[in-house]
Amino acid sequence: LKGAQRDAMASLVSQGYIQGYGDMLHPGDTITRAEFVTILYRIAPHRYTTGDEAIGNGGSLLSGSGVLTEQSFPHPLFFDCSSENISFQEVTASQVVLRSQTTGGVTLTKGTKIDRLVLAGGDGQKTTVAPDKTSSIGTLVVGDRKGDLIISGAVDRVEVTGQSLQITITTDLEALVVSGAGCQIFLSSDVTVRQIKLTDTSSINRIIIKQDTESIILNGTNNTLTT
Repeated sequence: LKGAQRDAMASLVSQGYIQGYGDMLHPGDTITRAEFVTILYRIAPHRYTTGDEAIGNGGSLLSGSGVLTEQSFPHPLFFDCSSENISFQEVTASQVVLRSQTTGGVTLTKGTKIDRLVLAGGDGQKTTVAPDKTSSIGTLVVGDRKGDLIISGAVDRVEVTGQSLQITITTDLEALVVSGAGCQIFLSSDVTVRQIKLTDTSSINRIIIKQDTESIILNGTNNTLTT
């Protein structure tokens, strides 16, 4: 396992989400459906419908689309594949994971603060992630998904882990980190990024930036940075 993988594995073990067998973790083995479900239920032991008025603040798995209002989620919040259009109003959350089979909107309003938002899935339609002026996202992770993505509003950090993505960024960033492959990322002419980093797993990505940046770290293979 590489460094980041070791850290992730150690985190899962320390929090009791995985235990392995025979005093070993066996990271190279294929996971069974039962093992995966067991891990998922440990991470998100509570399951709700998005429109429920009372949702527990422990790890939660939500189904369907709807509005979450005036709630705090210190533990991970997962949306299943049936969730499309999710609206957060006056919500604070440590981590939100949205993997929908259908492209839908994610709306952050009324002072919503999400430390880490993970987006994946989609059906090929263009999506915009744009917190309003009172809301913010600490880190936006873009995984494997279909459809162009536009990022604007208060987002501190963008991590691109998926493949063959088309992303347009129209807001200033502290950091842009790319570990995926075959992505094209366009930064608008008035956007500045403090640090751009392509990791050693990145390949065949193209980043187009028109403003200054303080730090550029280039690793990986066949990546192109156009300034």
